[in-house]
Amino acid sequence: MKKTNKLSIVLILNLIIFLFMLSCNNRLDDKRLINENMEMKNEIQKLKNKLNSLSYRPIIVPQSNKIKLGDEYIADVIIAVVDTSAPPTIILGNYDTIKHDFTATSDTLKYDLTHECSVYRIKPTERGSHIWSSMMIHHLNGNTTKYILTGAYEVQ
Repeated sequence: MKKTNKLSIVLILNLIIFLFMLSCNNRLDDKRLINENMEMKNEIQKLKNKLNSLSYRPIIVPQSNKIKLGDEYIADVIIAVVDTSAPPTIILGNYDTIKHDFTATSDTLKYDLTHECSVYRIKPTERGSHIWSSMMIHHLNGNTTKYILTGAYEVQ
C-alpha cells in the first residue's frame, strides 16, 4: 500500500478522534475523556501496525498459455493480500476428488518474505501428466480458513 494512502488513513482516524472528543466534551469528565482518548490511540496504533504488515500483489492467471490465431486470450487479474506477520501455511499432500478428502504428506512449503509467496518446485522423473495437491491454512482476524489447491503440469 502506498505511504500516501496509509497517511490518509491515519489523518482520517485522527480527525475522527478529534471530532469525537469535541462531541464528548460536554458530557464526559476530563479523566474519562483522557482514558478513552488513550484507548482510541492504542486502537489506531494497532491498525497502523496491521496496515504495515499487509502486502498487496497483483496476480495474472491465464486460462491457457497457448492459443490459436483468432482465439481469445483470457486471463484473470486479481490482487492478493497477505498478512506478512502471519503468512498462510501450505501443506503438500494428496486430494481425493471423489471423497473430498485431503491427506497431508510431511512436506510444507515455506513462505518467502522476499518474494511474498510460497513456491512449489519439483523436478519430475517421468513424462506425462502430473497433478499436485496442497492445503492452504490461512489465519485472519482470529479465524482459520482452509483451502484445497491443486495444480497440473505436463512433462514432455
